[in-house]
Amino acid sequence: MLDISGEPRLGVTRKTQEWNAMLIRPEIGKVRKPTRKLPGQEHAYGINMVQDPENAKEVTMVWKEHEPNPDNKPGPDFMAMNLASIKSECTTASETRIFRETHDIRIKQGSPTKTRREPLIPSDYNPEHVYGRSTLVRTYAEKQWLSCDTPIKKLIQNDYGDEWIRMNEARQEELNRQHEKVPPKTTRAALGHASKAKLVAEQQQPKERFVLSKFKNVPTKIDNKQTLPLQRD
Repeated sequence: MLDISGEPRLGVTRKTQEWNAMLIRPEIGKVRKPTRKLPGQEHAYGINMVQDPENAKEVTMVWKEHEPNPDNKPGPDFMAMNLASIKSECTTASETRIFRETHDIRIKQGSPTKTRREPLIPSDYNPEHVYGRSTLVRTYAEKQWLSCDTPIKKLIQNDYGDEWIRMNEARQEELNRQHEKVPPKTTRAALGHASKAKLVAEQQQPKERFVLSKFKNVPTKIDNKQTLPLQRD
């Protein structure tokens, strides 16, 4: 008998052998035949996401205002109920409690349709109103320190900033000259000691170099004689 691949096989060949992964042999250069029964083309794997009728455009381009719940009642107004209980001559706590149960007063809320009036500003009723201080009226300090109006060209070119930098650089140079360190001066005694030591060094005769007697008559092969006196001499 022939197996599922068309080759002779000893034994019975059953239809279920086509879905047995242990019996399916891959062909050379081909993918192994699937052994599971897959659903049709219209089957969707995973969770089927139900499309939301409200898409991103409707969410971002449409503004929905909050609508308050009409059945939502405001909280009790204890201050108003206490004041009314005093006017009704309720003097004890039990009388006040009974009065609250029979006279339910709620906190008053404004109408949602009533718009709040914004405060007026001077330019609302006077179109010619100017905010700030007029440049035509100069203060005493401006008249004292400013001979004329500030030219806008100097402000744009930062001439005042450059003038401030130059002024502080000159001040810094003057301060550096005032605080510079004075080098120490040599005293007369120190100058005398130095001149005396120099004179003594010049008058001293150079000492003969110490050489052993057996090496005095040996000629030198290289000129390595020290011309300067040694420190130990």
